[in-house]
Amino acid sequence: MTVAGGQAAPPPRALTPSTINLNRLPPELRLKIWSCAVEPRIVLFNDLIQNLKSYPLPIVTQLNAEARSETRRGYELVGRGSYFHFSRDILLCDYKLADQTSSSPAAEKLASRIERVVFWDCASEEERIKIPQRYSEYLATCYDQKSFGQVVFDRFWFPNVKDFWSVQIGDIDGSWMIPINKSAPFEVQLQQSAREFRYWVDENIIEIAPLDLSEPETLMVLREGRCEKGDCRKLNAGFTHIISKVSFIDGKYQQSTDGKDWARVVPCTGDRNEDANSRAVADRMRWAFVERSLTFCLRWDWPGDSEGNTRRQMSPA
Repeated sequence: MTVAGGQAAPPPRALTPSTINLNRLPPELRLKIWSCAVEPRIVLFNDLIQNLKSYPLPIVTQLNAEARSETRRGYELVGRGSYFHFSRDILLCDYKLADQTSSSPAAEKLASRIERVVFWDCASEEERIKIPQRYSEYLATCYDQKSFGQVVFDRFWFPNVKDFWSVQIGDIDGSWMIPINKSAPFEVQLQQSAREFRYWVDENIIEIAPLDLSEPETLMVLREGRCEKGDCRKLNAGFTHIISKVSFIDGKYQQSTDGKDWARVVPCTGDRNEDANSRAVADRMRWAFVERSLTFCLRWDWPGDSEGNTRRQMSPA
């Protein structure tokens, strides 16, 4: 290509990424950038309690004084030199928590303040996740309930939990009424079976809706979650993953305005005329599937033990 005068045109300049000098930005914009740079972390319970300095402060808290002032708040020194943000970070535990035979004061103190939990439950290849026999009778016998079918929170490891994810991996017994198209791609299977719940604890009101797996924190749970085995994800590749999310809500019930397809989950009515294939029955079974983790795997103590934790009454100290 030539330009006037017969001279060759200079080659186009290569586009190079521009460098942003944060110091030249307005202070309020810089603070917003620092704040957005701190995200929730998936923290393994056993590593937090047993290992030395497993989770240091996020890197952004160490960049400069301004970043540290904006992002350091909320992180507390816990365990053996790790840092944890109780309202932001998500604690990951597995079946080993239920296998503990001795009490750890450090673990109990930490657990009573945890607000966000993932329970990662891997079933062996030979084991199916089956319905506990006489499930409601079990709850009534083992828990001091105000109403039939209600979960009581003074016997759980995490009595102050606000957000709870349950990831069940393995072959699911068909009696749980969780439809999965095994011929569909893995991502489609995940979305087909994903559900979320809202549980108003004081009023014992439970609602269920499909769970959107594009939610960033749920994606992080699926991406980073595992049991204590380092090769957990490799061992579970190709197996069914059933993910549920529960939001525990205090106070009076309020109807949703988020446009999701929420439906009320009611306890067993004993109505023999009820359609066994109805949505109400399927939703009830799905909630029982989540309760399986809460009651069978995350026990704080056992029936007859006079000591227990009370929800929302633990001191932050």
